[in-house]
Amino acid sequence: MKLLMIAYYFPPDSSSGSFRPLAFARHLHEMGLEVCVLTAREEDFLAEQSKDYTLLQEIGDETKIFRSRVFRPKEVLLTVGKRLFSRGKQEETGGTQVSPKMKKSLPTKVSVSQRLQDFLMELLTTPDSQIGWMPSAVRAGRKIINTDKIDLIYATGGPWTCLLISAILKKFTKRPLVMDFRDPWVANPSRRSNNKFLRSLENVMERKVLAIADHIIANTAELKQDFLERYQFLTPNKVTTIPNGFEEYVESQAAGTNTQLTFIHAGTLYFSRNPRNLLQAILNVIERKVIPADDIRFVFLGGIDRSIQDPELESLMQHPLLQNVMRILPRVPYHEAIQQQNESDILLLIQPDFPLQIPRKLYEYMAFQKPIFGITDKHGATAKIIRKNDLGEVAENQVGAIEAVLESLYHQWKQGVLKPLSTQTCDQFRNSHLAHILHKVFVTCLEKQT
Repeated sequence: MKLLMIAYYFPPDSSSGSFRPLAFARHLHEMGLEVCVLTAREEDFLAEQSKDYTLLQEIGDETKIFRSRVFRPKEVLLTVGKRLFSRGKQEETGGTQVSPKMKKSLPTKVSVSQRLQDFLMELLTTPDSQIGWMPSAVRAGRKIINTDKIDLIYATGGPWTCLLISAILKKFTKRPLVMDFRDPWVANPSRRSNNKFLRSLENVMERKVLAIADHIIANTAELKQDFLERYQFLTPNKVTTIPNGFEEYVESQAAGTNTQLTFIHAGTLYFSRNPRNLLQAILNVIERKVIPADDIRFVFLGGIDRSIQDPELESLMQHPLLQNVMRILPRVPYHEAIQQQNESDILLLIQPDFPLQIPRKLYEYMAFQKPIFGITDKHGATAKIIRKNDLGEVAENQVGAIEAVLESLYHQWKQGVLKPLSTQTCDQFRNSHLAHILHKVFVTCLEKQT
């Protein structure tokens, strides 16, 4: 079987979205598939896209990687808009200094102009800022399909542009198409536009690609159920749940070797992943002398992003009692991050406000077989998988609930009874096992085609 995999995120990009397509490319090749990957040119990566060239060593030369150009319409509009706005302003004022009286007459015009510019910029990044990749990717995809005699197309999103590209390629080439939703699209609470028209446009896009695909992959059972409830044309046998996973078990550091109960959060904290309530809970248990400050340590590997603008958080981070308890470290290469996590006792996960999603980090944590402490919605997908598989403890993102779990985990650690994760439970989340499930989906799609 010859497969075209469409994945904007792919090594050397080392962001979270790269690891699932990388793992599938590797294991599907081991199963005998000829895999061609269509991804973005490295020189067109966004500034915030981190790179790790060692990741490319995980796939052999037999896996063909094709890279095509990404055009950035938003950046072009910004450049043109600044020039036009500057010229227009000069024409309005005759190129002279604007008097206070004249300034009073300008805000309305500027405001209308700004609103139009904001709308155009959002339109040109709908469904995402990678939309400019579509023209070159469609051209490259058609060429790959014809030249390499591709049997089936697999596309993974986000970015959702990948799914649009795959839908166009299916229309052109009639190849069966499997779409993989690593996250919710329109049901993602962090993605909702303030513009009613653009929200409607994305709703139409999602409906169209779901209707075009031969099969849908959802990475949580909750997301599958959401699709089935919102789209009556979908049937349960057309949507398969394949969660994220991990590659191999890490030989864990022996339990009980740390002189402090050590928690680690791997990855940058941003947006709603605000650790304020956690820090307040830590401070409270220390001040109540339930847990001595010398007995506990929290490591935030990857730091805290500036997108979290919270004065209370800033104040807590400067509190004298937390200075020796907390370590905030910058992002490090992948293999160094593995070592840091292996030296911990408990792996920390902060995932509020996303009931349909389970972060990839949770599955990566399983490789260490250490208990996981999830701060998340108690009825959400993340809490359910932790409880169902006995992966650790869960607390709502509330100070009192977090305090209670911290106390419980501390007492378990003092008594030497922290429970490691079972390989029997975690094996179902190995990437090799998940790739076999995906392979069966491919085979079924091809059989239906013939």
